[in-house]
Amino acid sequence: MLARLRENLSYKLLALLCACALRWYVDAQQNPIKTHDVHTTVVTRNLPTGMLIADQSSPTVTVTLEGPLEELSRLPENSVIVTADLSSVHTGRQSSVPVEAKLAPGIPGTVTISDTEPRTITLTLQPKRKRRMGIRVEPSGSAPEGYVFRKPDVAPVEATVIGGEDAVNRVFRLVVRPEVTGAGGVLEDDYQIRAIDDQKRPVDNVSLVPPTAHVRLGIIEETTNKDLLVSPDITGVPAPGFKITDVQVNPARVPFTGRIDTLARVGVVSTAPIDITGAAQDVVKTVTLSPLRALSPVAAVQVTVTVHIVPVFTAPGPAIAPAPPAQP
Repeated sequence: MLARLRENLSYKLLALLCACALRWYVDAQQNPIKTHDVHTTVVTRNLPTGMLIADQSSPTVTVTLEGPLEELSRLPENSVIVTADLSSVHTGRQSSVPVEAKLAPGIPGTVTISDTEPRTITLTLQPKRKRRMGIRVEPSGSAPEGYVFRKPDVAPVEATVIGGEDAVNRVFRLVVRPEVTGAGGVLEDDYQIRAIDDQKRPVDNVSLVPPTAHVRLGIIEETTNKDLLVSPDITGVPAPGFKITDVQVNPARVPFTGRIDTLARVGVVSTAPIDITGAAQDVVKTVTLSPLRALSPVAAVQVTVTVHIVPVFTAPGPAIAPAPPAQP
């Protein structure tokens, strides 16, 4: 039996090697070794108490995996975990921290990590600072022609800015910017609060608590004030033999409010009718003003109208004798 097995042993071994090589070739063609890049966020560990990351070069790294195509195609999105240990980072200065990439539990052993780029991240640690600031509403866009914004209501009126000392100090104002183009009536919704610097540029690396504010913004017709001349409406005629010599109004002008284009077309407002029929002496009456369409007086107003009436002819007085000539 052994003698028969030893016959042509070299040929038998060669045949076995060829069979193994053929199997490896077939497997390599059906499930070849490939690479696959995974982009993942760096998870920081051991951040010192009361500190935060004020500046970081890149929050993500690219990890290259190598393995059979079939296994690579089935990898989940969270197949790689990348961490950076901050326990030895010094506060207040830029530091380069190495990153460590590991395969997540459950990844097949045929898959390996072949490269990580970048291998380090650059960051700065600063003391965490909090600052309370008021919130300002700055509408984005313009109101329709002839309309203006009412004073907005915002709640809450303040928010807390949290971040590194440098970033928090750069915050000049907190704003919410509701889009108002084409809006009418009342605009009401929750809007994101934004931190900006003194050049109106956004400030990064800060968080806001709360992140949004509720805004109620009214859009109303644009109005202005204008003094209108009061014109007395005199009706009737005095008694026979009498005439009107003068009419006085107090006040002579009254402020009205309304749309700018409407006020531009109006300069005079009339009083209620003042009847002087049969009057033989001055007539003094306190009257209201006639209403004007789309305009209203700034305050409730009455005017006093005085109509001066005198006789048409004045009786002649006694004749005055001429003065005697002066004595020489």
